[in-house]
Amino acid sequence: MVLSNLSIRRPVFTTMVMLAFVVLGIFAFRRLNVDEFPNVDLPVVTITTQWPGAGPESVESDVTKKIEEAVNPVAGVKQISSQSLEGVSSVVILFNLNIRTVDAANDVREKLARIRPELPPDIKEPVLERLDPASTPILSLTLSSDTIPIRELTELADETLRKRLENIQGVGKVNLVGGQKREVEVLLDPARLYAQGLTPTDVINALRAGNLDLPAGRLERGPRETLLRVAGRVRKVRDFADMPLRSVGGSVVRLGDVATIKDGTEERRSTSLLSQKPAGAAAPNVRSAVALEIQKQSGANTVAVADAVLERLEELRGVVPAAAKLDIAVNNSVFIRTSLNAVEEDLLIGAALTILIVFLFLHSWRSTVITGLTLPISVIGAFMGRQTPG
Repeated sequence: MVLSNLSIRRPVFTTMVMLAFVVLGIFAFRRLNVDEFPNVDLPVVTITTQWPGAGPESVESDVTKKIEEAVNPVAGVKQISSQSLEGVSSVVILFNLNIRTVDAANDVREKLARIRPELPPDIKEPVLERLDPASTPILSLTLSSDTIPIRELTELADETLRKRLENIQGVGKVNLVGGQKREVEVLLDPARLYAQGLTPTDVINALRAGNLDLPAGRLERGPRETLLRVAGRVRKVRDFADMPLRSVGGSVVRLGDVATIKDGTEERRSTSLLSQKPAGAAAPNVRSAVALEIQKQSGANTVAVADAVLERLEELRGVVPAAAKLDIAVNNSVFIRTSLNAVEEDLLIGAALTILIVFLFLHSWRSTVITGLTLPISVIGAFMGRQTPG
């Protein structure tokens, strides 16, 4: 009764309060993030360790088991599962729901740092990640061509397109899938290597020692000081053949004497195929492509980030050669936008049905008008509770 009496005695005040709810609600609605999944903190931490060339048994005994034993005492651990494959160890840690994932990840990181000296020295550093549903790519672009080699497409995507995409506001990371980067291949000849009394280890050590830029001190000229460096890095592929391996009896054994140097591409570890069916064609045209998977920053608006990328698409196509095509393969914002439109339609239909039912039961235009005004005010004002930074 107090609220109703106040509204009757102070109609201007009541109107201003309702308008304040509407204005603040609209302002909050414009700043709401739009995404497919809610922003939840899943209590899951994964540890991925790469050990190139190791078999599953070695990975299991020397890496996976040691990591499991190290992280098992961490507070709040509910379940630990692991998988040991050729050259890769994957450990998944599930924590209790009352555990903060950030604190749990820090505890796991400390345990890994303690056992790092016990792990094989030639493994890559373990990668610790928290499970985040929002880290899935929101947009995938494909760069393909019928005439340009995949190596050149990979260089274009890596050095040009990726950098421009990562500069767009809201874009967190761009991953390349299906590309092949440049790789210098050193094909050893066992017979020639044995004849010179060398081993593959000698060649590896020579490549490491002969392909470095080292500091050489400072050069002082009065008040000015210049840093000096010894430029020892190989600049051209043909220079690898002249790299000395060792000196025997006054003659120098060079890399070209025991190996063949090739300017090639790295081994393909992933594949991206683009299938397009031209009009009137009996079968689709399938060709290799380089996919650029775009991930948004944590908390960013998926639809806004996708729109920003699409706005820059024509600019990106301007730096692509005429013989190549930059297409949109996957756009998750379309599904989100469709779902959002469906929710807005349901709200309008629900409001209309509510007003109609009130009129049918009360047979009063005055009550119907009051209901019709309070519904949007209540819904719009509710957005203030979910205001997020834009």
